[in-house]
Amino acid sequence: MPNRTKPREPSLNRGLNLKTVAFLVCGLAAYALVQPIVKHNFGWNLPGPWQIVELLQSPQASQTRKAEKEVANAEEKDASYELPSSEKTASRTTGFDSRQPGTGSRSSGGSSSGGDPADNIDTFLKKLSKNRHQSPAGLIYGPGSDEGHRLKHIERHLADIPNRPGSHGVFEGTMVDFLKSIDQTYLKATKREKGSSIKEDDGATVYEASFNSPIGYLGGETGKRQRNPKLSRMRLVVRDGDLVITAFPIR
Repeated sequence: MPNRTKPREPSLNRGLNLKTVAFLVCGLAAYALVQPIVKHNFGWNLPGPWQIVELLQSPQASQTRKAEKEVANAEEKDASYELPSSEKTASRTTGFDSRQPGTGSRSSGGSSSGGDPADNIDTFLKKLSKNRHQSPAGLIYGPGSDEGHRLKHIERHLADIPNRPGSHGVFEGTMVDFLKSIDQTYLKATKREKGSSIKEDDGATVYEASFNSPIGYLGGETGKRQRNPKLSRMRLVVRDGDLVITAFPIR
């Protein structure tokens, strides 16, 4: 009598049985419901459910795809588009000291700062919680980025970094001037004003708008080679409708 070997059952994700798969599916479904609520209320940049699935299936492949996206975005023309790297880390404890606004000259392209009470960050931004602040246009600044807070991240664009590889958009003005111009960029784009644009990019929304006069200049190694040309356009990157990721002047 021939020796009949019982056919092996197909394996799924390296031997996970059906009960385990069902448990993971239910867990991912619950996570998908909770994740956006947690991000909106606490500002925690948790990975999306599909990102978790990718990591479970092939962590090395997922990291490779992430690195490729970072390189592609970094090479974008005349822009230090930092979305992938700024999403890399998030701090739940570090806040932004609004009593120490950035310094700089008065901006000729953005809103001026001349004695108006709104020129104080504590007044201009509405404090929603310990580490979350809201602008008059409704944009939210909270924990995140390598610097620990989105406000600290965009504050880096108030000064040049001459040795930074590539380009670095520098805003000429105070921190409040910068925040006002970011709000203006958002409003110009949402109103579809001439010279503005809105596009989706890897789960984020990118707003761009032009100003009537320069708001900054091109810094970094690229800007240095080009003798720091003036910039009169702003780029704003937002997630989940109102959470600011980064903003900086561009060509």
